[in-house]
Amino acid sequence: MEKIIFFNYCAIPIYSFILISAFVRGATRGRSNRYFILLNAMSLTATVLDILANRAFPERPLTTAGVYAITLFEYGYFLLHNLTMPIYQIYLIYVMKTEFLFKNKFIKFLLIGLSTAIVLLLITNPITHWIFTVTPDVAYSRGSHIILLYPIVFIFFLGGMIFLIKYRKLIDGWKWLAYLSLYLMDLAAVVVQYLSMRYLVEMFCTALAFLFIVLIVYRPEESVDPAVLLPNWKEYRRHIRNILMTKQHVKIAVIKFINANNIRTYLGEERYNRFLRKISEPFIDSLMQTGLDFDMYFEAPGSIYVVFKDVSDDFDISQKLFSIYRSVRYSFQEIEHTGARLIPRVLIMNCPEDLDNFDDIIHLGHEFYGLTSYYKTVTNASDIIGSKSFKIESNMDSILERAITENRLEMYYQPIYSLKEKRFTSAEALIRLKDREYGFISPGIFIPAAEARGLILPIGDFVVEEVFKFISENDLKKYGIDHIEPNLSVAQCLQPELAEKIKSLEEKYNIDPKDINFEITETFFDNIGEIMDRNINRIRDMGYAFSLDDYGTGYSNIQRVSRLPFSVIKIDKSLIDIIDTPDGLAIIKNTINMMKDIRKEIVAEGVEDEKTVNLLNELGCDYIQGFYFAKPMPKDDFLQFIKENNKGTR
Repeated sequence: MEKIIFFNYCAIPIYSFILISAFVRGATRGRSNRYFILLNAMSLTATVLDILANRAFPERPLTTAGVYAITLFEYGYFLLHNLTMPIYQIYLIYVMKTEFLFKNKFIKFLLIGLSTAIVLLLITNPITHWIFTVTPDVAYSRGSHIILLYPIVFIFFLGGMIFLIKYRKLIDGWKWLAYLSLYLMDLAAVVVQYLSMRYLVEMFCTALAFLFIVLIVYRPEESVDPAVLLPNWKEYRRHIRNILMTKQHVKIAVIKFINANNIRTYLGEERYNRFLRKISEPFIDSLMQTGLDFDMYFEAPGSIYVVFKDVSDDFDISQKLFSIYRSVRYSFQEIEHTGARLIPRVLIMNCPEDLDNFDDIIHLGHEFYGLTSYYKTVTNASDIIGSKSFKIESNMDSILERAITENRLEMYYQPIYSLKEKRFTSAEALIRLKDREYGFISPGIFIPAAEARGLILPIGDFVVEEVFKFISENDLKKYGIDHIEPNLSVAQCLQPELAEKIKSLEEKYNIDPKDINFEITETFFDNIGEIMDRNINRIRDMGYAFSLDDYGTGYSNIQRVSRLPFSVIKIDKSLIDIIDTPDGLAIIKNTINMMKDIRKEIVAEGVEDEKTVNLLNELGCDYIQGFYFAKPMPKDDFLQFIKENNKGTR
């Protein structure tokens, strides 16, 4: 019977395309990628052997050489094609990060036992002729027991389907369907080919399934970071979810280059990416030589996550990592000679022993270096997960919810001293959070957390209204306080209705706009747009003044400072702290002179000693804010302080 092998010819370019694209796109690292390449190489070879078995020797009867050749081609085809299913199952286990299943005895039996059965059936075929025979007259013909292969294939089919259904949540919908397609396509092909030997469609159906996987799954732009050609942050998060879902025990090493942003700025994006590749490539190669089972991921600008599997508890991962790091440093000494030296910090986590919550694992990987000593190179998660700071960070959602619903927010006021008038003339309004479980929480912690969670608007609205209310309830002018300075966040300034909100509060509390001087931080400039610009000018036109806070921490310039209606410039504490150095003194002196030239008043923040006060007075600074004169204090303490220290009224 003449067999139609047209579909085999169509399968060859598909397999070839998949193999070529894998090497071109760099999809060769990692066990799952290597198994996928192996599957396609096996299928391509099986397809070629099937074509040769049906077309290499068309004459009949066959010569002895022809019989031997076709027999060899058929053995190769049957072996490679029937082992596709068990190897595909191994591939799925690796691609879905469920390697722990290899320890399951039943899984081992399915993979090894049934694969061995296929091999044994083929090895014994020259004696039994159960699978096929090749004769000079007929060439290939089915054996009497070829049907024995079908239940084996069906068991693999059923096992693979159960595996995919059980771990459905580990992968996205389309990817899951792509992995399922091989079983569905091969099942259809087996049915067609069993019913009619004439149509050879199995290899073509397998090729289509693999192509579907390539098109849906292998998309480097979604899963690989282009800077270092490593799986990206999204893939790391997916892997962590898989680990927790399947209750695996792993060690996670987070290598964070804490000065990565600065190095990227210094080198430029292109040179920085080359620098990272010089680090990552030999690092990966050295790790692979250890024989450890691991997956590595990258998060820009400079964090590497390594997930180790089947590592004993007494294995010192941090020592091994630094040993490798030292051994590969020669590959990037050329960059380091320019002064661009990355500063690494390492976190070691045991999962789930240390942490078994996804958000906690992700959060600790980001923030660990800020929860321990700056000079500590290696940190074990167990050393910090019990600390108060980690508990606060981990429970920030509930803390912020309590702060808003239970009114745990409170306004503090820090007096600002006038060097010219020798008294306190204003105060900055500062928000504080006192949680019923964790006590006082630093604004440096809860404000960024509120911004990240979209809660900064209600907090910002609370600040502004509390200040208006405070002024309306107290005759501050009587004690020499000209105005109070609340902060406006970027989120508030992005509200189109901000001016209307302030106008409503002004009418509600009967406030004179001259009693308020809104503060905006210098980093506000990074976000300024049409809405912000319009809001500031509208509020200015209503009679309110503005101060530029934290000057010296961002990248503002005189042109931008002079364009917006700031009447006061507040020099950040980070500049004041270096006033006793020649460079620091020169910077502050020139800053004050420059601001005076454009008619701005100057406040020095974070002043803590008399020497600095006297020096700033000599330089022409107008106001002092800092612990030397007064710390932030609750409103009642503030009023009492002003009464006692501002002698005389206005």
